[in-house]
Amino acid sequence: MAAAPGAAVEPTQAQDPLILALDVGTSSVRAVLYDGHARPVEGTMVQLAHQMRETVDGGVDTGANQLLARVEDCIDGALRQAGPLGERIAAVACDTFWHNVLGVSERGAAVTPVYTWADTRAAAAAEALKSDLDQAAMHARTGAVLHPSYLPAKLRWLQDTGPRAPLSPAARTRIRHWLSFADFLGLRFFGQRTTSVSMASGSGLLDQHTCDWDAEVLRAIPLDRAQLPDLRDEPYRGLRPAYARRWPHLARIPWFPAWGDGATSN
Repeated sequence: MAAAPGAAVEPTQAQDPLILALDVGTSSVRAVLYDGHARPVEGTMVQLAHQMRETVDGGVDTGANQLLARVEDCIDGALRQAGPLGERIAAVACDTFWHNVLGVSERGAAVTPVYTWADTRAAAAAEALKSDLDQAAMHARTGAVLHPSYLPAKLRWLQDTGPRAPLSPAARTRIRHWLSFADFLGLRFFGQRTTSVSMASGSGLLDQHTCDWDAEVLRAIPLDRAQLPDLRDEPYRGLRPAYARRWPHLARIPWFPAWGDGATSN
């Protein structure tokens, strides 16, 4: 009898196409192979813990480069565990934690930490935005409320230039774009500054009726839409040279843009 969908399968019984699945959460990063019947392949799971930094004023963030290294190590580990099966991987799929943002430079270097949904330091900025936006209309368009978890409040807070500004003038000058960590992976692995509709839909910045960045919310922050990634759900292809050498079997296959983990878990 064939294994039921979702039940683990022995490597010798795995059916093509094989998919490398990545899960980037707030407490760990996981990588595992799934076969063509949506069954995890035994012995290919790798999970690496990481810890968010918490501050007394409500901060919950993490270093973008440190988390990137965890993802790289998980992929390395899963490929080692997979052995010859690695040559049969047909695509890479990914989910990451939702409602997060970091600032990057013109060359794609992380300038700020990754600020997570649990970070409450933008609470005052969320309150200030309530006088600038019609909250009911914004909720109807974006599906988000004015709350420190979402990006409108976080981005207003991060652009504060007052005496309690969260960023130094030098850091603010270096930042050219605001990305989620999922988008940062796409930028580092493929050199593309894009985001999936799934990730954007959890930002509080997306008009979900038009699938475009919400102009009214951007004006209220204020934020230039050119500082945000392009909206695109097409798979990435063609790893940058250093990663293509590191993972040759993954270099030309499609990598699907990350979805929000809250969506995929449901």
